[in-house]
Amino acid sequence: MTAPDFHDLTVIFDLDGTLIDSAPDLTEALNHVLRSEELSPVEPATVRSLVGQGARALIERGLELQGHGLPDEHEADRLVGRFIDYYREHIADHSVLFPGAETCMDRLSSWGATLAVCTNKPEALTLPLLDTLGISARFAEIIARDSLPEHKPSGVPLTEILHRTKTPHGVMIGDTVTDLGAARNAGLPCFLATFGYGHVEGPQHKKEQRFDDFEALPQMISVLMSAS
Repeated sequence: MTAPDFHDLTVIFDLDGTLIDSAPDLTEALNHVLRSEELSPVEPATVRSLVGQGARALIERGLELQGHGLPDEHEADRLVGRFIDYYREHIADHSVLFPGAETCMDRLSSWGATLAVCTNKPEALTLPLLDTLGISARFAEIIARDSLPEHKPSGVPLTEILHRTKTPHGVMIGDTVTDLGAARNAGLPCFLATFGYGHVEGPQHKKEQRFDDFEALPQMISVLMSAS
């Protein structure tokens, strides 16, 4: 079988819940904040359902689950700062790439694809995480939440990645409705990881598909691109 030619394609990956299982470290950071407020810790499953909405939303939900009202702006900033300080120091104590992710990236690269990252994690956390896991060099472009004036679900970060990589085609690989919205707004196909943290309902379309493991993803992209 002849390998596809992906030299005109950029494959754009989300991080949390897509490439990286980061929920254990995010859970530890949230529970650090909760314990500092003399509150009970939450389970990782709770955190998985909230990843992608930012540290503030994570903290607010953790407080809500224990019957506490939302903090005012000053208090929220204090708690978010505590969360980020802890998480930065423990950013990859337990975080790992999902099974098959590296092999998938190897295959896509061997087919000529450009790889990129688009995440709603801030740059100050995104870059250290990628460096610690040893995968930064795989990506031609890395756009985080604060890299541009707009972030996902805006399509601007995705179109900016294609502009920078000078490739006419792109696909978004994610796990949440935020990733799907960004792909739609940018006019790109989207593949959603069923093992991720998001729960996206609705019918599957040719350009909006789900994948169960990374082993299947390269061929799924190849089929979609050949039909385009």
